Amino acid sequence: MNVLWNNEMDLCIGLMTEMDRDEFARDVLESHKMLTGESIRPEDGEVSVVDHIIWKFQLK
Repeated sequence: MNVLWNNEMDLCIGLMTEMDRDEFARDVLESHKMLTGESIRPEDGEVSVVDHIIWKFQLK
């Protein structure tokens, strides 16, 4: 997996080449937790984790 590290925000964003949305979402969740110790969770359970990650990282 190719990953771009944004140290100022303690976030990582995987490049979506050769990944489907679910694989990308799992990699982002795992990398974010490794960097910050925090899990990313959808708010109010109304959106899927994948949709939340795409929204959080402004991905389309």
